[in-house]
Amino acid sequence: MRASAGAITLGLLALAATRSASAAPPVDPAYELEEGERQLAAANASSSPSDKVKLARAAASHFEAASRATGEWSSAARASDAYLTANIPPLASAWYWIAAEGADYSESYLAWQKGALDRVFGGRASITLDPNDSIKTAQVDGASLPYDAIGRPIALDPGTHRVAATSDGAAVFQGNVVLTAGDVGKTKFFPVTFQNTERPDEIRADKKYPRRPNDGGFSALRIVTIVATTTLATGIAVGGGYLLFGSENPHGLDSPQGVAIVSTEVLLIAAGVTIALIAD
Repeated sequence: MRASAGAITLGLLALAATRSASAAPPVDPAYELEEGERQLAAANASSSPSDKVKLARAAASHFEAASRATGEWSSAARASDAYLTANIPPLASAWYWIAAEGADYSESYLAWQKGALDRVFGGRASITLDPNDSIKTAQVDGASLPYDAIGRPIALDPGTHRVAATSDGAAVFQGNVVLTAGDVGKTKFFPVTFQNTERPDEIRADKKYPRRPNDGGFSALRIVTIVATTTLATGIAVGGGYLLFGSENPHGLDSPQGVAIVSTEVLLIAAGVTIALIAD
């Protein structure tokens, strides 16, 4: 028995060790920052435009990881700088706003914020997404915006830009926004109109269902209901009349039998009329 318990314990420990080994390693913010700085320095030194973009995007991913792990503004600020080096203004502006959310308003932050505001938004226009439903994901020119920056102004160069979004209700939006030189320095609200904002398992309160083509007159169900009700009421009336006023054993309307028969007649007729009216 003890040997079995020991074997089970060893098995559980081995399973736990396997799961720990297969789990994603924890983020090391110091490493992510160091690697991000190395990649960004290489991007700035590169003479190849494609290599510059590739290295700058790699640097941004390291800064993002550090920012998510620590919540510090400085990591988000470096992500914004890296995306600006990669010439991706939508993401540079997104991470600018995330840095602002974690700002400590120290002298170093204020110095970076002043310069970044000009580098990111200077000479550009910006748009703010204006949805008719909560946005779950959003992309601008193929760049996925961080969720916590979706409602903030997005820096864009003049030209035509593609906007795609999904709502919490799984609706999809795609559209273009055209910005001109006259829009530089301004922020425009861009409508994001989801065509279907209902959840698939919900029914609107004003939902109207199609009616049958012959709805203008009495349907067969209504006619059958009226005939059946009338026939049954007539039968009860004849039988009740014989019971109440028959020569062999008359009871009269004021007797318990009379009250029961009249009440049954009234309820039956009322039920039949109601069913006939609402039957469709």
